[in-house]
Amino acid sequence: MKTPAGPSIEALEELRTDCESLCRQCALIDFDGKPLYVVLGSEIVGDENVERIGGCTTSLLDVLARPSIESRGQWCGRGPALMINEKMMWQIAVEQCGTTSLPVFPKFKSLCLSVALHEAAHLAVDGTARQDISPEAAEYVSTKTLRAFRVALTETTATREERRSDREHHDAKWIRAILHLHHRACATNYWPLLAMQLDVVADLELYGLSPVWKFERAIGDEPARLIGLSIAEILASEPPGEFSKLYTADTDRLKGLQ
Repeated sequence: MKTPAGPSIEALEELRTDCESLCRQCALIDFDGKPLYVVLGSEIVGDENVERIGGCTTSLLDVLARPSIESRGQWCGRGPALMINEKMMWQIAVEQCGTTSLPVFPKFKSLCLSVALHEAAHLAVDGTARQDISPEAAEYVSTKTLRAFRVALTETTATREERRSDREHHDAKWIRAILHLHHRACATNYWPLLAMQLDVVADLELYGLSPVWKFERAIGDEPARLIGLSIAEILASEPPGEFSKLYTADTDRLKGLQ
C-alpha cells in the first residue's frame, strides 16, 4: 500500500488555526490578550526526525521559533507557544489507518489537537506571561539554546533521569489542569468531529501513574463547577481531597521503586 502524502502547507496552516482556537476556547481567560503560537516540529529541527515526543513547550519556544513566525507575518511580540511534532503525528495516523479504509488526515488532525490540549495544560501550569528580552539575549537563545533544544528533540531514547523528569512535569497541577481543559473541550465544536479521548490527551501510565480515568473520578464535579474560572485561579485553590490522596499514593509507590 502506498504511503499517503503528508498534509499540504494549507492544511498545516488550517491546523495551526484550529489548535490555537481549541486552546483559547478551553482556557479563554489564561490566554486572553496574549499571542499564542502553534509551532511545528519541522520549524525547529528541519528535516530531522523527532521520534521521542509528540509535542513540547518551553518559556523560550516563541523566541526559538520567531524567525519562522515572522516569515508568516504572525509575530505579535512575546507570548506562550506550543510545539506539535507533525511528522510523528502523521506517521502515527498513517499506521493506525493503514489496515482500514479510514482517511488519514482526520486522524492526524485529532492527534494534533490532542497534543495541543496537552501542551496547553503545561502553559497554564507554568504561566502564560512572557517578558521582553534584549536582541543580544534573543541571539544567544537562537544559537546556544536552539542547539541544545534540537538535541533534546531528536534524541530517540530516554534515560532513567529523563523519564523521572517527564513524570515531574506531569504532576498533580498538570493532571488537574488537563482534566479541566478536557472537560471544556467536550463543549467545543471540535469534540464531536474529532472525539479526543482523555487517555490519548493524558496517558498518565506513561509516567508510572494511575490511569487518568481514576483521577477523573477522583476530581469529581470540580471541572463543571469551576468552568467560569481561569486555570490559574483553579490551580491556586485546594484540589479535592480524593484527587490529592490518589496522587500522593502514586508518588509514594513510585518512590518505593527507585
